[in-house]
Amino acid sequence: MSPPQRAELAAARRIVVKLGTAVVTHDGFELALGRLYGVVEELGRLHAEGRSVMLVSSGAVGMGQRALGRRERPRSLGLRQACAAVGQGQLIALYSQAFNLLGVQVAQVLLTQADLADRDRLLCLRTTLTRLIELGVVPVLNENDSVSVRELIEHRRREGEADVDELPFGDNDGLSARVALSVDADALVLLSDVDGVYTDNPNLDPGALRIGLVPEIDDAMVARARGGSAGGTGGMASKLSAAREAAEGGTAV
Repeated sequence: MSPPQRAELAAARRIVVKLGTAVVTHDGFELALGRLYGVVEELGRLHAEGRSVMLVSSGAVGMGQRALGRRERPRSLGLRQACAAVGQGQLIALYSQAFNLLGVQVAQVLLTQADLADRDRLLCLRTTLTRLIELGVVPVLNENDSVSVRELIEHRRREGEADVDELPFGDNDGLSARVALSVDADALVLLSDVDGVYTDNPNLDPGALRIGLVPEIDDAMVARARGGSAGGTGGMASKLSAAREAAEGGTAV
């Protein structure tokens, strides 16, 4: 990252931070409490400085698996939705407890793609998030996995694109970019268990080199980064796509 970009991020007053399943958990199952509390502590510090912080967090399905004693990631749609429904309550309870230790209140906001595609719903979301920020509350957002996949399935069934078992859950990388743009965030921070962008997929090419500064994200770079995380549906390609969307909309990444 160049000095001007670092200065831009350091000066950001409204920040969206996204945590993926690979950050929230170990291998999509066991909670990574040390990482979580470390992130919460840092966000609490930013909040104390008077910055507006919004957190987009994955991990509901993984936490639901853990609560239900199912280590293997569920493949059927119904079981995924059940795990998400169980895990989401535990996820927001964890964040609430962690932030409350710092004297910060949180609010749960669950979204579907339809909420972001409909202008009236998007305006309602913007109003809600803005008011929460004004009240000093940290919004914790996630895709409403227990219902949102149904919309995707019905759409793809109509288009004849895929069977139910082939469909992934939602993409919180893209969700975080659209949330950042909807509230005119100054910066979007995508936290990952991978330490940067590489010249090739490091999981497939041990000789891949880390790129210190990414001046532009093109389709070829996204294609090279294909390969999801252990417990999630994203991966570096998803993050690059989200970063490009946010940057093109005027948000620093």
